[in-house]
Amino acid sequence: MCAGHGASQLGDSTDLVADRNLAFSEMTLLTIPPNGTLTDEPISHLGEDAIFVLEGKLQLTLGCKTCLLEAEDSAQYEAQIPHNLENVGDSIARIVMAVSPPFLGL
Repeated sequence: MCAGHGASQLGDSTDLVADRNLAFSEMTLLTIPPNGTLTDEPISHLGEDAIFVLEGKLQLTLGCKTCLLEAEDSAQYEAQIPHNLENVGDSIARIVMAVSPPFLGL
């Protein structure tokens, strides 16, 4: 499970809690193939991101920390911290991602 950046474990899900709450203005369903990544390089931007894993096994990189996320896990974090997701499982990973302000030019 995750450690650092305000990580806490609640039941079967892991939450990386940002310091402030922003109204999310863009949500999308994303599919990442095995060994695939969300972006080629870690990205950072103003605002806040939140993800919910529907299926698959992902490694969230947040700055110099990493966290393993599986189905029904979630994470919320300050998007200024360089971040990326990598599918470390053998099958596709599907997530719901919420981004504020809108940014998903992926």
